[in-house]
Amino acid sequence: KAVYPGVLEFYKQLDMGAGGGAGAEWDEGRLGNLVFLSARPHVYKDVAERASFALFDKLQKTMGFYTTPSLLAGNFKGIKLVLNDFTPILDKKYANFTEFAAVYPEYSYVFVGDNGQADLCVADKAMDNYGTKVKAAFIHKVCAQEKSFGYSEAARERWASRRICFFHTYVGAAVSAYAWDLISVYGLKRVGEAARAQLLDLVPKLTVKQKEVLYVHFQTDIDEANERLRDAGVGEIEGLQHLTRAIPVRRASAAAREVAAEAVAAAAAAAGVLDTADDRPVVTAVEEVEGPAAAGAGEGSKTESEL
Repeated sequence: KAVYPGVLEFYKQLDMGAGGGAGAEWDEGRLGNLVFLSARPHVYKDVAERASFALFDKLQKTMGFYTTPSLLAGNFKGIKLVLNDFTPILDKKYANFTEFAAVYPEYSYVFVGDNGQADLCVADKAMDNYGTKVKAAFIHKVCAQEKSFGYSEAARERWASRRICFFHTYVGAAVSAYAWDLISVYGLKRVGEAARAQLLDLVPKLTVKQKEVLYVHFQTDIDEANERLRDAGVGEIEGLQHLTRAIPVRRASAAAREVAAEAVAAAAAAAGVLDTADDRPVVTAVEEVEGPAAAGAGEGSKTESEL
């Protein structure tokens, strides 16, 4: 397993907020506002919690994780699942959130999770009951939206009317965070650059299918981020078009082939050369953080999330 490219930088930029300039950095010794919201049970002598904090420590030492987050554990009731009914997880996570929010009523919140279990419904319920104190929710699409727990036509329309971003990559999440004034334009660029660099490190470990599919996701989101950066007069995130071509075109999907062909043509035009090779540049990534995760919406805010 590997940490999904850009996720740790995304947390940090949410915690730094929208006011950071070009040279803004996380001050050493500053406490973060990152909280992992979990339904995993507390067990004897904090066995589960120790494993989580060992992972946090490893991420700090090896990947520059910017803070030691808080962790709100669940209980055994929250793991009694029947036929993909994630209601116990939803109930426990939401109960943890309400208890936490009661202790910190002055804070606002940003949720980050995925649509594989109950994260989306936790964020949706929090928006119902806490209104604008929940600034946004960022939901990683690990399955089709209509397969999300709690999906209905009414729910889909409600999600579309709220600040709920369904994303494929953390670059895409950062684009929405910037549009909603949760991070700065420089924060957007930093998330993109971090995601790209971490993605390149993962390329040798990925399958052909992963490279094919996720190349399209990452390049699409980088292109969208670069539009925002150009509008703000900030330098762009380097694209993926010049990477080692690892997937033959004949094995690529039509959509991937089209995006790749356009990227190669653009790179060739910029370089003044014509590339006629029968393959294309590709990259992608995998994820370790399993479940929700989030970071604070600027100074004076807290966040909810989980491993």
